[in-house]
Amino acid sequence: MPVAGSQPEGIVYAVDGNIYVSAFGIGVVYRVSPAGAFTLVTSLPAGHHIRGLAAGAGPTLHFGDYDGCRIYQYSLIFDALVSDAVPCQKIYDVTIGPDGLVWYAGGTKVGEITISGVVTYDPGDGAIAFGIATAPDGTIWYSGDTGLVPALTKIGQIRTEGVAPDAPVPPTTRTAVYITVRKSDGTVFFTLPVDDKYGMVRIDS
Repeated sequence: MPVAGSQPEGIVYAVDGNIYVSAFGIGVVYRVSPAGAFTLVTSLPAGHHIRGLAAGAGPTLHFGDYDGCRIYQYSLIFDALVSDAVPCQKIYDVTIGPDGLVWYAGGTKVGEITISGVVTYDPGDGAIAFGIATAPDGTIWYSGDTGLVPALTKIGQIRTEGVAPDAPVPPTTRTAVYITVRKSDGTVFFTLPVDDKYGMVRIDS
């Protein structure tokens, strides 16, 4: 990274043929050309950190202000940055949903930014959502923990009618952080950093 202490976390490949990297530590998004050249494309105010990075249509980039509970949209064509204030504890992750809209994991809230406003879901009594991913069946999956002591693993699914029951997970594992879904069959994968493991949820056909 061009700057020490950047702490890169998010990385996406965009339709313009470049890689984009978000630097949590300094609140900056970089464009990385095929030749490996870094260009700073946008940033947050000093002291703010970026969590989550997703590439949408337009083409656009979407990312969260970890400290300010705002979701930002950056246009790669118009070099314009706009944002929406959203209900959250912290912004931990963002994704593009099956409807083409932005979804986010905001700690005590999972939310979707719609044309008419933000729709939120509660991951559970005191539960925290850290990661979020889109499944091929049109649902959203989130990872996190129970928010209790100890903070045990929580994996949940959101359907159009609301939050579905949690997926079964090993009872002694701790916080699930990152989550992804295999498009070919809908299998959900998640990481368990404290347990030095990763896990999966197999979806019945």
